[in-house]
Amino acid sequence: MADPLFIWPDDMPAVVEKLRIKAQADYRARIPIDKLDAMHRDILIRAINNVLATELAISTYAQIIDGLPIADVAWDQRSPGLWGDHPLDGHEELCPGALDKAREVCPQWDPVMLAFSPKVCWSFL
Repeated sequence: MADPLFIWPDDMPAVVEKLRIKAQADYRARIPIDKLDAMHRDILIRAINNVLATELAISTYAQIIDGLPIADVAWDQRSPGLWGDHPLDGHEELCPGALDKAREVCPQWDPVMLAFSPKVCWSFL
């Protein structure tokens, strides 16, 4: 019996196109936060802001600003296929200013710019 997850190389362009169309449809179907009623919108925005105010979120954002995760975080997620001389190996701490920049930028981020799938929004109500 053939593996149902196996895709023949010749079939790949059709699969990619089908996935692209599906992703575009899902993207267009998303609902902006401002379409929620005021009570639910305010609760969701407060929850997002509470998460973004945590040290873990700020540290994660600082690593994005830095352009490279710190080694201990990267090693938690690192693919075993990455071997040899890699920039992650020596990146033990954030570059100077990355954490300060994250602390400056994170509070300015506006969750209203987010949009979610209708299924997520309606399950929140």
